[in-house]
Order: sequence, then C-alpha cells, then structure tokens
Amino acid sequence: MERKKPTFERNTSSTEDSGSNPDVIISKLINETFRPTESQRRAKAALMAALVDSNNSLLDPKAINLATAIRLTNIQTLTAWWNQPGFRDWFLNKEEIKQKIKYLTDKALESAVQILDDPDPRSSSAKVNILKILLQYETAEVQTKTNTRFDSMDMQQLRGFLKQNAHIIRPLLEEAKSVTVMTEEQDSHDKDDNGD
Repeated sequence: MERKKPTFERNTSSTEDSGSNPDVIISKLINETFRPTESQRRAKAALMAALVDSNNSLLDPKAINLATAIRLTNIQTLTAWWNQPGFRDWFLNKEEIKQKIKYLTDKALESAVQILDDPDPRSSSAKVNILKILLQYETAEVQTKTNTRFDSMDMQQLRGFLKQNAHIIRPLLEEAKSVTVMTEEQDSHDKDDNGD
C-alpha cells in the first residue's frame, strides 16, 4: 500500500498584485497552508483528545515538543513528520477549527452582501432565504443572551431586577392581563355564537 505524502502547496499561478488587499492575503495564506494526510489528522485528533484529559489540560500546545507529542499520542510516526514545513504549526494549533469557521463565515457573509446588493430580480429567492437565515440567527442570538442573563441570576438577584424594572414590567403585565381577559371574553362570545 502506497503512503500518501503530506503536501505543502503554494499557488504560484496567481499574477494578481496582493498589495494590502485582505482577500488576496487570506487567499494566499490558505493556498500556502499545510495540508495534512488522514494519518496526520488522526494524530492531531489523538493529541487534542489527550489535551482535554484532566492530567494534561494545563499543557500549552505551543510548548509541546516531539517527545511529549509522542508520549501523549503514542504515535511514533510523528518523528518523520515533525520537521516537515508547516506540520508542527498545524499540529499544535488548537484554534484551527475556529479559525476555519471564522474565515468561512466571513466569506459567506461577503457573498450574502453581494447577493443582497444584486439588482437582478432573479436573485429574489436567494435574497429572501438569506434574510430568513439572518433573522433566525438574530432571534436566536437575542434569545440566548436573554436566557443567559436570567439563568445566571439567583433568586435575590432576580427579585432585585424585577424591583428595579417594576416601572417597565407592571404596565406590560397589565396589558397582558387585559389582552387575556379580552381573549377569554371573545372565546366565550364565540362559543355562544356557535351554540356551544
């Protein structure tokens, strides 16, 4: 069985002058990123799992040397990979997933803005879908922040909050009561009309 060699690729086909254009810089960084093999991904997963272990949780990944990495993962092949260009930086980067998600999210938002700004009527359904997603996200974000704020309060803090905001809450409660009474009266009236 032939082993796949890891690659360190550079995209040299671009003749675009990078200057200070952030998109070009990010694109170059991605094109010049170490691309691990499946075996290397499994080794990194083993390292990250070992770092989650309470005995190793205080280890700073940047301070891990080859001997420590082998001890934590029990993978001897690390010796062959350790000095390959880009391997160590990739292997010890705990933030890789977050960084990729952040980059892809930014790219998706840029694409969404382009679609929303597109005057072509054929993009209407795409615009509606983007707006739905953004509204769902915003609603979930507000709900999460609200829940987190109140979930972290003990009973005394909650009472203090209610007391401090009583001037806002009382009118809302009164309005809710009147709506409930009106709804109950309407339901009763509807039942009378239907002969129930």
